[in-house]
Amino acid sequence: MCQTDAPYWITDRLKSIFYRLLTHMSDRNDPLTAYVEQMARVLDLSLSPEQQAGVVDNLEKIEAIAKFVNDFPLPETVQAAPTFQP
Repeated sequence: MCQTDAPYWITDRLKSIFYRLLTHMSDRNDPLTAYVEQMARVLDLSLSPEQQAGVVDNLEKIEAIAKFVNDFPLPETVQAAPTFQP
């Protein structure tokens, strides 16, 4: 996180707004947010709202990358290599 020269009451106010926005995120029925919340409970992790937002953001990025890879067309003649040899 970066340091700021803003008065403490501004940063506290921003934290409050940010927390309220994150709290309402799960009310939107966002599947990734719901997944993160459920997995945190399963794994007995206590995630702050900021951490949860970061996890959701990273999952969105991973999803975009996976979609790009999965959508890449391969010809039917391609065969998987039996072993990796550099």
